[in-house]
Amino acid sequence: MTPVHVAAALGHADFVRVSMEIHPQVAWIRDEMDRRPIEHANARNDQVIAGYLKEAMFQPPENAL
Repeated sequence: MTPVHVAAALGHADFVRVSMEIHPQVAWIRDEMDRRPIEHANARNDQVIAGYLKEAMFQPPENAL
């Protein structure tokens, strides 16, 4: 598991938020059980962390109109 997986699983929202600001592509990495960090947040029913991860995963390209 990446640190973002662990933070999502444990509810460390600030860590996830800052991580997604710096390296949003990490939201797509799967752990050894084939789960992304958002799946750990969803398992906790943590809408704040899931929101940070969704935003990072589906943000439009910087040069989009």
